[in-house]
Amino acid sequence: MLPLTSLMCHTSTASTDLSPYYGLAMAPSQKRDKTNNNHSKGPYDRPQNRKKSRTPHVDKKFKPKIPGHHYPNNYMRSSICDQYIRQSLHQITPEVIDYDIAVAYFLEETDHLPIGCIPQSVDKILFDLNNLRSVTGRQDDLRVCALHIKSTIDSYNLNPGHQKPFALRYPTLKALKILISERSKSLRALPSDKAVVLVDLAGQLLVMNLPPHSAKNSNQNNCTSPENSDSDTMSGYDRALNAFEGAAQVHALPVFDDAMREDLPSSDSIHPRLSRAKNKPVQCPGAVYGFIPYESFGYILGSKLNRPDTKMQLGMERQGYTTDDIGEGPKSDQHLPQISGLGEGCVFQRIENGRIRPELLWPQEISRVLNAAVNPETYAAAERVTTFLEKNSGPLLVERIKGQQISYNMQVGTHRDGKNSNLLDSVFFYGQNYTGGRFLFGSLGVSLCADPGYSIHARFKLLDHGVSHILQGPDIKLPPLRISLALYAHAETYAGPARVSAARRGISKAQFSDSLLWLPFPPPNFSITTCRTLLRKEEESWKKKRREEAVGKIL
Repeated sequence: MLPLTSLMCHTSTASTDLSPYYGLAMAPSQKRDKTNNNHSKGPYDRPQNRKKSRTPHVDKKFKPKIPGHHYPNNYMRSSICDQYIRQSLHQITPEVIDYDIAVAYFLEETDHLPIGCIPQSVDKILFDLNNLRSVTGRQDDLRVCALHIKSTIDSYNLNPGHQKPFALRYPTLKALKILISERSKSLRALPSDKAVVLVDLAGQLLVMNLPPHSAKNSNQNNCTSPENSDSDTMSGYDRALNAFEGAAQVHALPVFDDAMREDLPSSDSIHPRLSRAKNKPVQCPGAVYGFIPYESFGYILGSKLNRPDTKMQLGMERQGYTTDDIGEGPKSDQHLPQISGLGEGCVFQRIENGRIRPELLWPQEISRVLNAAVNPETYAAAERVTTFLEKNSGPLLVERIKGQQISYNMQVGTHRDGKNSNLLDSVFFYGQNYTGGRFLFGSLGVSLCADPGYSIHARFKLLDHGVSHILQGPDIKLPPLRISLALYAHAETYAGPARVSAARRGISKAQFSDSLLWLPFPPPNFSITTCRTLLRKEEESWKKKRREEAVGKIL
């Protein structure tokens, strides 16, 4: 993720070094996700008290001739990222899905309150927020969604049409869950020969599925991996895949064997997951599996220093108005997000993270570019948070305002990343010799291609998602390898700085939370034309910087 003042790139070198938003991860975290190379009768009952036979060294074949951090700047890469997305969206028409994420968010945020169903619940929330203004970003998101719902209902009442608004058809969370359950039973597979853009009834961007970048990787529909290049320059895909395979070796990830085998599915058809099953390894002998340990940006679980936005309450019970909220706010730097995961084994992990980070600049920059082009206002707020942290935190934090989770051959159960921020989340796919593994969106009733080289960018905070069965590929002698890299940011990493910033304003400008650091709820009416215009503008800006730098070197 990237830097803030210029544009961020997850881990960039010259042109981008700090990023406002990323953290990452696609699968829900679980204590038992830790892996080692000890085998037992089941993938989750392996002994955890024995040391992993890890090695700080990686085979030469996994090392590029020119490591990513040796490149002098990222101007060219950044301009190519803009160009790739812009060209991918050429002549693409968004498909409208019968869904409304503002309604989904409103129902999730208010289901615990005794306020009835829509429209009564909307009126009660707006009445409360009119009496006591929003003092956190989370409360303001709820206000925005409530106003949107009321507007659609009022418009319908003035001019009734053939179909009621989504909010009136699914006025409770229970009704919405029934809809999702029904849609999950028969998902529609969307094409993979071009980019896919899905929007809801209000034009709010839901999902974007991008095909591989270059013609070199266009044959990856059949899950065949590109050959590693011996040339000095490697594609972003090749660099990342090399880094991931090397990391699996360094961390000595376990391998699935016959002792762990259960009955394998007989086809690569889509199997919806409605029970929110836990993650489990792909059950193919010889397949490496697990999650790579990573350092993340945020707060340690259960930390008393964390200052997150909490769920909506009514009246004086709401956050910012209770007796506990009266008085001086959190001014100390200790209430700002920190680098977590620095416990036992951290030196080993930090060395390996430092090795692969520069090789992942392509996916990190793609995520940054999309956020800047799809949600400019939300992205700008994220940059303001990063700037605040840059001025108030140490160099380690500033350098790593992001995190990442890499998973190998893990069958991800259906879940929703409810703790994520309002930024667009991303997941990138790598590997070879597997079939299936499509990305499922039960909320929308669709599945998307997740073959090597593809990427999916979506509102994982608001949409249930999972993965269809991952199966052995055509080469029975070669185990499947499906790697996913997920990028996201938790909402609390922005709520904390907003609280600290407000507390430091002084009594004359007292606020509970600094509204300038709130990440706005993404607006409706997404326009591909506007998005491509922003991408073109940024692309030209990067090219100009590159030319100016080249001239400077000559002089």
